[in-house]
Parts: sequence; structure tokens; C-alpha cells
Amino acid sequence: MVSAFGSSSETLGRAALHHLEGGGSRVRARLAVDAGVALSLDETTITAIAASSELVHNASLIHDDIQDGEQLRRGRPAVWTKFGMDVAICVGDAMLSNAATMLALTRAPVLPELLLTFNRCVLETIHGQCQDLEVVSNAGLSFSGYSRIATAKSAPLLALPLELSLITAARDDWLMLAREAATNFALAYQISDDIEDQLRDAAQGSPNAVAVLQNVDGVVDPVAMAIRVADEAWAAAACQASALPDGAGETMAEMARRRLSSALERVA
Repeated sequence: MVSAFGSSSETLGRAALHHLEGGGSRVRARLAVDAGVALSLDETTITAIAASSELVHNASLIHDDIQDGEQLRRGRPAVWTKFGMDVAICVGDAMLSNAATMLALTRAPVLPELLLTFNRCVLETIHGQCQDLEVVSNAGLSFSGYSRIATAKSAPLLALPLELSLITAARDDWLMLAREAATNFALAYQISDDIEDQLRDAAQGSPNAVAVLQNVDGVVDPVAMAIRVADEAWAAAACQASALPDGAGETMAEMARRRLSSALERVA
């Protein structure tokens, strides 16, 4: 990822490195690496898919920080606060471009399919983000509408490393299951995040699972209901990811199991 900006202008390169040096869990890269190893892909291909998946995710974070007005990212100044909004937009755009270019390094005969999948996942994420930005109040938002927004802006980029790996390994028949696992994982993650961010989301007017559930008839304890729905989604994601061929989704399955176990321990 760092080498992708080696020939960039001084400002663009410094801004990109500032963001990448902030770290992060690198979930999408881990999904790609572990799936690639499980499916016996070569090292160059695995690295390319991992870097591509992670770069496009980080591009979305940089643009999200601008849209949400977030001044910090991972405890450090967000790119737009340190280098300005114009530079931040350019860095996000450059990461998107480099993410697509990385896939060419696979030299796989299925490169057209990889690029089409990449483009679809990016566009789905953009549409989901636009839907999120259009919400002005949780009061008029149904829980099914909330779920569509929550998954649309996160699930495609979680599914991307798995889909790219499966396509390269000629296991296209498993793509739908990978998407379903990513959708449940994304929903569970977003609801869990919303439970912790109720006050901030209320101040910003952002979609929040707890706030939406408060307006659902028959829901007495919206927090408890949110936890229950998240746990069901974690369990579904674990089951679906673990069913992917050759253990390609085991990393996602294990992440979901850990989150589910932690939630059950809190309840106990």
C-alpha cells in the first residue's frame, strides 16, 4: 500500500502515508490473506488482493471523515484536518485508483471479472453512503430501512476480499454465500457500534439502531433488542462464513464467534 504512493507528489504522498501509518485492524487484508492461503493462491495474487481491498476501505474512511466532520482517525488528526479538505479528497481518490491498479498485479486470466466485482462493490458502498447521508431523522426510519443502509455502506467492502479470492480460485459458485456472510457481519458490527455511539449519532442525526428501535411498536427495551439482533447476525455470519470452501471464510467466522461470545459473557 505504501509503495503505491512512491511516485506521488510530495503532499499527496505525505498525506497518504500519514493516514496509513495510523494503523487500524486491517480486517479486509486479513480476510484476503487467509482466504488466499486457504484457496492455494500464489503470494503475489494474495498480496495484490489484500492491498486492493484495504486501500479501497481506507479511501472510504478518508472521505467519510470529511463528510462526517470527524477531526480524528485512530487517535490522530484525520487527513482533512492536517492537510486540508482538498488534499484529503485527492488522497481518497488516489487510493481508489491504486486499489484498482493493484488487481492488475494478479495477472490472473479472470482479471476482467475481478475488476467488475471491484467496481460493483465500490458503487454499492457509495450508494449506501449516500443513503446514510440522506437520513435526517431516525424517527421516520423503519428498522428494515436502517438495516439496508447499515449493510449497503459496509458489507460490499467486507465481501470484496472474499469474492476476489473465490473468483481467482475459480470458486464462483460460493460468491452469494460470501456476500450473505458479509452482510450479516456488517449489520452486527454496525448495531454494536451504534449501541456505543447513541449520543454522538443523536447529535449528528445519523442512523442509529437503538434510536430506530425506540419507535418500533412492542419494543420495551431498545438496547436489549439491538443486542439481540446483533447477536443473531453475528451467529449467522459465523455459520455462513465457516461454510465457505476450504476454510476460505474461517477468519471472518472466528471474528464473528469472538464478538458473539463476548456479548453472551456480558449478558451472563
